[in-house]
Amino acid sequence: MELSVVLPVYNEPEVGRVVREVAALVEELTPGAGEVIVVDDGSTDDSGAVVDALAVELPSVGCCTRCPTRATDPP
Repeated sequence: MELSVVLPVYNEPEVGRVVREVAALVEELTPGAGEVIVVDDGSTDDSGAVVDALAVELPSVGCCTRCPTRATDPP
């Protein structure tokens, strides 16, 4: 059985703790067969860097970062 969990992130101060907890739960439910995909929606804090570091440490974690576009930038 495989399990994929997608976590949207935008300026999340607790992103490291949350990703670690979710990754541990996924590993418990599907040992070696699960993944956590974190989608950083253009955070302006260090959320993306934290997740990138966790992706190196935890093989089940991946990160997709989207840069803001003019259409989504605040006025």
